[in-house]
Amino acid sequence: MKLKSLSETIDIARKYLGHHIPIRQLIVFLEVAQSAAVEEDVEVGEIGKRCDMCSASTSRTLAALSKWHWRQKPGADLIVLIPLQSDRRRKHVYLTTRGYDLAAEIKEHGN
Repeated sequence: MKLKSLSETIDIARKYLGHHIPIRQLIVFLEVAQSAAVEEDVEVGEIGKRCDMCSASTSRTLAALSKWHWRQKPGADLIVLIPLQSDRRRKHVYLTTRGYDLAAEIKEHGN
């Protein structure tokens, strides 16, 4: 990604996540969006591995990107976590409509 493209991506994300967006949230969001673009189901643990994050950081970051953050604070509502039917402890990560909107806007400016 070119430096200008990265700067534009951060500016677009700020509209959805606020001016002081943690870069970790942007990285995780982009990883989830990339998986959605290729219609790949991705689990929380896999996101952590791909982003080189410990499980606590991954969970905290995903919580911030979901509808409800820590202690019932409103989150960004960009992703949703869906437990697997076979093992309710494991969860797939998907984009919400708002998440797809952000991903589409980033993609549009990247072309």
